[in-house]
Amino acid sequence: MEERMIATGKLPVTYPARPTNGGPIDRAVPKVGDWMYEPKYNGWRALVYVPSGRMWNRYGGELTIKDKFDTALAQLKETDLLWADCEALERRHDKGRGSLIVFDAPSTMPTVKPAGTKYPYVFRKVVLEESGLPNVGDIKAPSKAGAYICPVIPEGAVEGYWQDMKEFNEREGCEFFEGLVAKKVDSKYPIQLRSPNEKFGYWIKHRFKA
Repeated sequence: MEERMIATGKLPVTYPARPTNGGPIDRAVPKVGDWMYEPKYNGWRALVYVPSGRMWNRYGGELTIKDKFDTALAQLKETDLLWADCEALERRHDKGRGSLIVFDAPSTMPTVKPAGTKYPYVFRKVVLEESGLPNVGDIKAPSKAGAYICPVIPEGAVEGYWQDMKEFNEREGCEFFEGLVAKKVDSKYPIQLRSPNEKFGYWIKHRFKA
């Protein structure tokens, strides 16, 4: 019964993956292996069942501000995505309110991998980019409410991106960016309903504020 409820989006498929804490990037321990990075936005974590638009927070409770994202949810429904792991922008600042920044597709499993997508993380990013949703862009806030794809930052560009995000916050007078999240490219999305507090060691968050 529970599996059927998950499959039909009546229950969340997983708790949203929680990264471990790696401290500020300029004081971080060197990483082993291949990693990519994503901006850490200051918003509310939201797991979306795309066909119905139901939303859950990182504790597995239904998001009480769902009605603020009607435009974004309608755009998501036009894609082939089933589940979307997002940052929901609302209330904490005035940038991009009503927008969902989509950074992963939890239940996406490769059947036929597109060329050049050796790793699970990269495959999921290709799926998101082929969804038809626009990319929010580098060091930018959404210009209007909607659903957007989160940028991916190669390891060699991290230092400059880190500084540019801090300067954006200072210029705009708000904490729009909180830092970066590093993700190991061979990491599968962890599907688990054991605990919302379980950390995922293949994702590491680096905040401006330790």
